Amino acid sequence: MLARGAASGRSSARLLRPSAGAARCVSTPKAGAVFNTYSSETLDETKPKVQSLYRDTMRHLPRLNEDFALKMTPEQLRAVVRREFGRFTKVDDPTKVDLLTFKGRQHLEELKMQWKQRAQIMHFINDSANRKVEPGAASRSEFLSEFYAA
Repeated sequence: MLARGAASGRSSARLLRPSAGAARCVSTPKAGAVFNTYSSETLDETKPKVQSLYRDTMRHLPRLNEDFALKMTPEQLRAVVRREFGRFTKVDDPTKVDLLTFKGRQHLEELKMQWKQRAQIMHFINDSANRKVEPGAASRSEFLSEFYAA
């Protein structure tokens, strides 16, 4: 980035440095937030991480309902979380489980920090309720199955 005073020969370091009273817009995760991206060797190593994510998500649901005015009962929100976790019970690769856990932690942190809009959350909840296909399952329509058979 070229500073305004660089062309005139003045020191650009002074121009790029924020003033003492200027507020900094730096967003950092909470001090206790730890996101691991390493790969576990076995499914037994991933189990505590997934359980911890599930517990943390369930604990945050009442606050989520307050923050975003979702107009849903806690039971409905718990059902959505259970359904989402249940979708991935058949995943047996520890690397994929770690990736899903990381994405879940990231999603939960975004909800806690209120970086998501109410419409995004409602879309996720409605999409979750309407989703019928298991992840990884072939989702071909009748037309395509006839096309592939020919």
